[in-house]
Amino acid sequence: AGSDLSVPDGCSNLTTTQTCPVACADGYAGEPAEFECTASGELAGVAPRCTPLVCEDAAPDTGALSIVK
Repeated sequence: AGSDLSVPDGCSNLTTTQTCPVACADGYAGEPAEFECTASGELAGVAPRCTPLVCEDAAPDTGALSIVK
């Protein structure tokens, strides 16, 4: 999986007809998808199209910043 995808650890040991949810990783937007382990032992599905989230302001107003410790 690419760095833009979030694949649960349990997806590596699926058996026939079991499914695995695949979503966009934190910091990316897109619709989740589901993959299924087929009778031939391959995962079938279409990976989500994930796009990076864009920050609203390139240079935030320092008066609006809050520092979290």
